[in-house]
Amino acid sequence: MGGGVWGRAVGGVVETKSETIGTVDTSQARGSGSNGPAPVPPVTGTGTCKGELKETYGGYQFGFDLGALNLGGTGGNLHFGVMAGYFDSRSRDVTGDLAYQKVLPGIGGVIDTLDIYSPAGGFRAETQVPFLGLYSAFTQGNFVVDVQVRQDFYLMRMTDQLNGLSDQPQQASGISVLGNLAYKLPLPADWFIEPSGGLILLSRSGRPDQRARFSNLPVLQPGTVTIDDIESVMGRASVRIGTTIKAGPITSSPFVTGTVFHEFAKDATATSRIGGPEQYPCTLLFSQSLCNLQNVPSFFLNQYHNQILSTSTSRVGTFYQVGLGSAAAFGNSGWLGYGRVDFKFGDNVEGWNLSAGLRYIW
Repeated sequence: MGGGVWGRAVGGVVETKSETIGTVDTSQARGSGSNGPAPVPPVTGTGTCKGELKETYGGYQFGFDLGALNLGGTGGNLHFGVMAGYFDSRSRDVTGDLAYQKVLPGIGGVIDTLDIYSPAGGFRAETQVPFLGLYSAFTQGNFVVDVQVRQDFYLMRMTDQLNGLSDQPQQASGISVLGNLAYKLPLPADWFIEPSGGLILLSRSGRPDQRARFSNLPVLQPGTVTIDDIESVMGRASVRIGTTIKAGPITSSPFVTGTVFHEFAKDATATSRIGGPEQYPCTLLFSQSLCNLQNVPSFFLNQYHNQILSTSTSRVGTFYQVGLGSAAAFGNSGWLGYGRVDFKFGDNVEGWNLSAGLRYIW
């Protein structure tokens, strides 16, 4: 029998790009006067928005496991353990502003133009993720396989002045399953090459409705955003090349790793329903005498009431990672350690991270 305790930490920065397609549906939109519901003019259309999010993150993880060593005299080792940790992320929308002209058919054949301006992104979020889980690893010679099941708890606060959000809380939970396979091939002069592969399955769900006020206009009231469960199926294929160096009691293994990641899950979807009164309230914008009319003119009906916007946001797709690092064993002390730096790049991903860890075995 044997066992060990370990801990590791990670920190980094990553920027991701996405494309959101929104579709407007006014089939359920209604205004209302004293004579009952009144339909609003149909408005349909599809728009595409590109966005970029910058995330700074850090976290730590620790665990404890027990193992059966040299199973049946075959040299196989099987470990089972428990682990827990904490992850903190600060995200902000770094999408720039956009201005362009749209050509419109004019009167009498004269071409007209419409100036359109989209302000720079203002969304910010802080996410805290405590997590816990179980893991197991099996090694036999140069072969390694491990699996992990983890429960995540997402505690988020979001701010976006453009959409009326101010430090708004949001909670979600997620379950992930991770699996990895690797085989280390020895090469001459203490070098080695190690191909490996892995798969991460994640399912995350939040509260049924995320309420947000869509506008600072006094005539509009808070709407709701229903975010569908977010799933992730992330696969990877890696090749690690390194060597073994002995310097006194310390044995180190510097290495370089190349990895291809791919997200197989479908786009993330959400539905926004604009709320507000069925007719504009009596404010300083409207006289009390107008509000007392028996038949409110259709001009004053809130045509945004119960309007629906469905959105579909693209995922990260394929991206790549190059890592440099070293593992080390400190004589017969039972201490092991590693450190590495990784650089991520792709059409929709760019970033870097540092990670390091220690393990004590007996």
